[in-house]
Amino acid sequence: MKIIDFNKYDPLERVLRKMGTSPNQNYSHQGQWKHISREELKLLDTRGIELSIEQLENCICEDGTFEWKGQKVLVYIKEQWVKSDYRELVYKYHIANCRTQIQMRAQGRIDRYVISTRKDGVFQITLRDALYRNIIEENIERPLNICKNCLSTLVASYPMERGLFNFHGFDLETYLDKYNTQIRYMPKYNNKTVPANEYPDNWPDISKRYRASKGWKCEKCGMDYSENKRFLHCHHIGPKYDNNLNKLKALCKDCHRLEPGHQNMR
Repeated sequence: MKIIDFNKYDPLERVLRKMGTSPNQNYSHQGQWKHISREELKLLDTRGIELSIEQLENCICEDGTFEWKGQKVLVYIKEQWVKSDYRELVYKYHIANCRTQIQMRAQGRIDRYVISTRKDGVFQITLRDALYRNIIEENIERPLNICKNCLSTLVASYPMERGLFNFHGFDLETYLDKYNTQIRYMPKYNNKTVPANEYPDNWPDISKRYRASKGWKCEKCGMDYSENKRFLHCHHIGPKYDNNLNKLKALCKDCHRLEPGHQNMR
């Protein structure tokens, strides 16, 4: 049986020419990347690019994955909270709009996410001590694990890809190569210019003024702390450098520890 050479198959060539193409056309990815610069491609493949919450939400596809300027991307939190032995990284990297991602956006913490196309699972992060809350090391490279909730989300969208979206069998390079598509939004920050997630120098004054504006009462339980002001905290929602009033909340110690991400507060 003779195998047909479709590059020289006249019936196919006639159909393709009617479509404005040909069997010998070079189908490179450059057409997809025409809206992205070489510098952006380099950043995605190395340090990553910071996106605002609005930009990241615009990168969510119908299947739940993330795309930016023709690139299928993953997202992760730059600041990694670690225990005293520095071995356990709290956060994972994400490839889908999973329940963890939805919860993080509800908490207003999405501004700290970086997008990347790096395929080796190693990313540029900042280590912060989970107990003392101080920065240990900045802009270092560490491996992160895939989020299991992301894999569950994509198995629901692609039931035939259970092998790829299996935690023990997941290969990041295969995923990025296979599902690369298209998106169109510019970043707010890059990984070098994103502000440090730290309180401003005048945070004590901001905190005091805000708690005073609430009459020194807990906004959740209503308890009056005007005689014990140090027991009324100023809870900050989202990145610490954003001190809009809608990001602050006066809470007593007990109510404060009930807020998402504050369970270990003493």
